[in-house]
Amino acid sequence: MKKLKITTCFKFVLSMAILLSFVTNANAEGFNEKLKGTYAFSTIVTCSGSGGNTSTNHVQGELLFNGDGTGESSLIALVINHNPAITGGDPPDVKQLSGNFTYSVGSDDYFTFDSTGLSVVGTPVIISGIAQEGRLGHGAQTLLIADTDTNTETISIGGNVIRTRTCGRSGTAVKIHSN
Repeated sequence: MKKLKITTCFKFVLSMAILLSFVTNANAEGFNEKLKGTYAFSTIVTCSGSGGNTSTNHVQGELLFNGDGTGESSLIALVINHNPAITGGDPPDVKQLSGNFTYSVGSDDYFTFDSTGLSVVGTPVIISGIAQEGRLGHGAQTLLIADTDTNTETISIGGNVIRTRTCGRSGTAVKIHSN
């Protein structure tokens, strides 16, 4: 009789563990769905590189969250370089960029965002190493996005690294389409 109770109890505990694992995985995937849609965003990026070069970038664009932990970005950036080697500095430049990203939303509405490569449109330039964190606003209608750690980004042309830089970002996004 004791063996039957222990076996029945073990089967029940095992069944509950499997069920809990399934529910937890389903919920983790469901959290990413909170961001499904298109967001308009604006952010300020400050970077420093070798030789005392720094830049301030005013960026705006759209982020498309697919609801499955992947997405696409399309943006335009006003790049203001502060290069001490050039008298008067570099002239400001406008760049169009696009790329893909991955993201993960937690049960507490905290999310992480990692670019899988941002391309400067019309050039072979790729920027990688962009990682951000943030919080979802009420109903995921707004996002607060920032760096809470140092990002070392790599700029490459045709797979060859031409420089690295350290950057920080802070911005906001607003949902404009639910897709």
